[in-house]
Amino acid sequence: MTEFQNRSTLQAGATAIPAGTRIMQTPRRAAKLSAAALKVIAQPFRAAYSPIVLAGLVRLIDFALIVLTGTAVYTAYVLPHHGFDGHYPVAIGVIAAISVLSFQAADIYEITAFRSPLRQLIRIVPAWTVTFFIAMAIAFFAKFEGMFSRIWLASYYGGGLVVLAIFRLGLSALVRQWT
Repeated sequence: MTEFQNRSTLQAGATAIPAGTRIMQTPRRAAKLSAAALKVIAQPFRAAYSPIVLAGLVRLIDFALIVLTGTAVYTAYVLPHHGFDGHYPVAIGVIAAISVLSFQAADIYEITAFRSPLRQLIRIVPAWTVTFFIAMAIAFFAKFEGMFSRIWLASYYGGGLVVLAIFRLGLSALVRQWT
């Protein structure tokens, strides 16, 4: 058909049904469900969590735990002996950011990793260690190595590793319960 004929056919179809007329559809017969299906429907269910949302929440918790651990070690050791030093809060934030990036590179933020605590810990230890190597390299090349306490750094590394391990063990138990 030509364009003219198509247009006239569409216009004729549009004007054939008066405005405001309801088009009735033939009603379908409702299918009856089996007793087993009705039993499944009647069971209560829990809300599901999106894997992307869960991974994002775990990233935020990791970041917060790392910042809190660094701050706790700083408050317990550095403040009483050396007073306030502005380099430490910056270093804590940088270490927390680098660690989340390292954990992402190690594929720790996947649901399959959340289910297995051993698999998580095997990946967390090298990623956490690489984070501190990067932080020490930045401090060395920027000539900041004398500004930070070695005891603070070692305590932050060890304490952070323990806190992350405990969190991941709890997370794996929770994720296995959800799934």
